[in-house]
Amino acid sequence: MPDNNILVVEELKKYYPLKGGIIKHTVKYVKSVDGVSFSVGRGKTFALVGESGCGKTTVGRTILRLTEPTGGRAYLDGQDIFRMRQKELAKNIRPKMQMIFQDPFASLNPRIPVGEAIKEPVRAHRLVPKEELMEYTLDIMKHCGLPSYFAGRYPHEFSGGQRQRICIARALAMKPALIIADEPVSALDVSIQAQIINLMKDLQEEYGLSYLFISHDLSVVEYLADEVGVMYLGSIVEHADKEELFRNPMHPYTRALLSAVPIADPYRKMKRIVLGSDIPSPSNPPRACKFHTRCPHAMPICSEIAPKYKDYGGGHCVACHLYPQ
Repeated sequence: MPDNNILVVEELKKYYPLKGGIIKHTVKYVKSVDGVSFSVGRGKTFALVGESGCGKTTVGRTILRLTEPTGGRAYLDGQDIFRMRQKELAKNIRPKMQMIFQDPFASLNPRIPVGEAIKEPVRAHRLVPKEELMEYTLDIMKHCGLPSYFAGRYPHEFSGGQRQRICIARALAMKPALIIADEPVSALDVSIQAQIINLMKDLQEEYGLSYLFISHDLSVVEYLADEVGVMYLGSIVEHADKEELFRNPMHPYTRALLSAVPIADPYRKMKRIVLGSDIPSPSNPPRACKFHTRCPHAMPICSEIAPKYKDYGGGHCVACHLYPQ
């Protein structure tokens, strides 16, 4: 595997069966993730963006094996995650790959003080000698902006931003190479969002962390990400470096998402692109191009032949019939 990538995902698929009939047999599948490929560079941030229900979170959970994949491959530092047994996975992969969840309160045990919540996985994996464990925990908390006296308090005693700092500290304590952040700031106030994003950037520089950042907020992605993949109904429809994507969005769906980003300039008007119709059901997606039922540039070929996912220069990949196939 390439040395400059910490995570490589190839043709990842996750299908959920739908049962029907008298004997409840499988009649069709919900293709939550359908052939997704990308890589995360060492010390870099790869962002997955898209509307709710497009499969972003399922990608993160499947890579972590919180749900089992239907197909594809995922390599962490050259190790095939999907072929590992649970014991090998727990020993070799779990400490290296951590997740920050969207709802920090739901991801913390309300009966355990936060110091114990940070300490518990470190103790379980024996990452630090027992006599140094408390000192190590307090040091991690300090790096995440948490005073030492917070260690004895319970999750309900904290604000949303403080809880997310606790969850970041818990992930950081495992000395991970990769952190999967699933909408880590979407439930927070805007001012607190900025603090958490700045904290994540500072920790990335200090510890050399790599992030798979899952979000629907392109203004956050623009600040944090190095590369961006745009997902629609389980597939990546566009992928490019952050600067290239924001400067030259090629897919109509990406343009629509960017047109919805607020601009802090009262004198500058953005032309909002409003997509027609509702999002199709992932259990019955449109044939050929999945986006053609909502696309303002749809052509007859879009409903007949699926566009090829091609590199149009400099690693800017798009799947769209507007460009030469």
